[in-house]
Amino acid sequence: MENLIELMKRDLSTIQLDAQLGLYHQPTRRWVQGDGEGSPEGFDSEYILRLTGRLQAIETRGDGTASSVEIMNAIQDWVADETGHGWPELQDEIGNYLGLLSPALSETGSAVWAVNDISIPAGRLPDWKARIHS
Repeated sequence: MENLIELMKRDLSTIQLDAQLGLYHQPTRRWVQGDGEGSPEGFDSEYILRLTGRLQAIETRGDGTASSVEIMNAIQDWVADETGHGWPELQDEIGNYLGLLSPALSETGSAVWAVNDISIPAGRLPDWKARIHS
């Protein structure tokens, strides 16, 4: 699994929110991505997401990795709570709303933000900043 936490930090740079992100793997009792301290207790899942003061159980995919879509959904919800609006919103060149990007997986299994026929790889929102509403 790519380092989704680092990709999400890059995407969050489009809105200047400082998120503390980490992914904990219970079977190995270590933080496998991002920031984290200690060992979260009271969770039945293999993976636990740390997101600025929150801990959340994350589903495990069939290949044994954490669900990228679930992690992205949690981050998207956190941004909406912090800013009061959906994120990331896609706009055209003159500012017309095209839709709210949603977490998804590409045909190759990579994490992407998608709406309609547009798909932006996770970590690439800064490259689309002219069209992403923050």
